[in-house]
Amino acid sequence: MDAENLRILLSKLKAKSSDFLGKYISDPITKKLTGLIFSTPTMKDLASKYMDVLLMDTTFNTNRFRMKHWTMVGKDLNNQTIIFAEGLIVQETKEMFIWLLNEAKNYLEVSPNFTLIDSDPGLIAAVESVFPLTNIKLCGWHTCNNIKNHLYSSKKSKFILFSKILK
Repeated sequence: MDAENLRILLSKLKAKSSDFLGKYISDPITKKLTGLIFSTPTMKDLASKYMDVLLMDTTFNTNRFRMKHWTMVGKDLNNQTIIFAEGLIVQETKEMFIWLLNEAKNYLEVSPNFTLIDSDPGLIAAVESVFPLTNIKLCGWHTCNNIKNHLYSSKKSKFILFSKILK
């Protein structure tokens, strides 16, 4: 039922603006929604001006569908965050990210010079595939957080020494 309501909503938005991006994919057997992407003409215009540096991330289970919310953003000349595209995906796989990125690239008609992402292997592979000329940088916060979570020792002195080496 939700997927059908979404299809109707996307059709209405597309009717209001022919340049609206609203696409979704669903499981061929269960008909459940597996992916969604949308962007508006205003977002497209902003991307044409400010997509030199692209930031992408996903959040977990922050919606009633328990899907991952994906956001593609940048910064304007006033250092304000601007959104280029958003989406929902069931799984963070290379294939799902490739679908999102191809849809965004085809709609926005621009490719970033630099892409800042977390260390998700599926997202890294998708960015390399869809934006082969972009310079990929891993987010410092995610990198440090992963180091703390995976290398934290019960002996704090070792962790303190290790964190001083990172600085």
